[in-house]
Amino acid sequence: MTILLIIAAALVFMLIAPVALCMYDLKFGTSYSCRAWGWHNGKGGTKSFDGCNTHSTCSKCGKEVMQDSQGNWF
Repeated sequence: MTILLIIAAALVFMLIAPVALCMYDLKFGTSYSCRAWGWHNGKGGTKSFDGCNTHSTCSKCGKEVMQDSQGNWF
């Protein structure tokens, strides 16, 4: 029974920890999500369009990023 509780607590932690880190990242403007998961935003500079993708820079880490047709920055 104790092992099941430990496994359940670990699973809950694995689900809550990334969300909490992203909320912290959003509130305090750190670049943890950029470094850990490669989640960027395109709010850092002027946007350019090459006919297929939109290009910009990440406002958190300064990396040049590209937006695909689904709206994801990478």
